Amino acid sequence: MDLSNPVGTTTPDLSALVTIIDDEVGAFGSGSIKFYRSTYTAAERSGIAVVEVSRVGGTSGTVSTDYKTDGGTAVINADYEAVNGTITFGPGEARKSFTIPLIVDDINDSGERINLKLENPVGTVLTSPTSSAVIIE
Repeated sequence: MDLSNPVGTTTPDLSALVTIIDDEVGAFGSGSIKFYRSTYTAAERSGIAVVEVSRVGGTSGTVSTDYKTDGGTAVINADYEAVNGTITFGPGEARKSFTIPLIVDDINDSGERINLKLENPVGTVLTSPTSSAVIIE
């Protein structure tokens, strides 16, 4: 922004830098993405764990983030199948989910944990919690 041609003063021409920060909320901003809960529980006998991801602070435009299982005390291919993918939110969408296949067995191993992670946001930012867990009951 430039200020010039002052009237009634001898002030020289001045310039200023204006930075606009996109901090809109509600339907106008793109919002941020996070896990809906910091911990989920799932019954092994159900065969799946459902994990919800939320878009908060605005739902304008299309945004996405990657998700993945990320270790824990549960064993891949013995207790669950590892998953990874991308969740995409369209305009107006505020909640999505993905599933983790659980392997049903006869071993009493309740309380095992599957760690989860969000990463690589596109058109948005991640906010806490970006890590979560599924506890298998």
